[in-house]
Amino acid sequence: MNTTGSITQVGALTVAGGLTTLAAGAANDIVLDTAGNNFSSVAITSANHVTLDDDTGGVEMAASTVSGNLSLTTVGAITQTGVLDVTGTSSFNTGAAAITLNQ
Repeated sequence: MNTTGSITQVGALTVAGGLTTLAAGAANDIVLDTAGNNFSSVAITSANHVTLDDDTGGVEMAASTVSGNLSLTTVGAITQTGVLDVTGTSSFNTGAAAITLNQ
């Protein structure tokens, strides 16, 4: 999804397999925190503050650029396949699942 404004949601998102690419622009936020979200792999090409919640499993983060803060909450593991370039703070919460950030 590519836009010049913020990205928000009304209902749960399910993305079965594949990469979800989100671009809101460096000054705009992405807030996808509705219960029931299910992402597989996510790339943020541009955004200010980003909040992602996945209530059904883990998330694989692809290369991402966030000019503000990044908050990622899952019930499964968080892994990465590319560099996470976050200018602000980063927050990761998986409950008891693994967080593996090695890029």
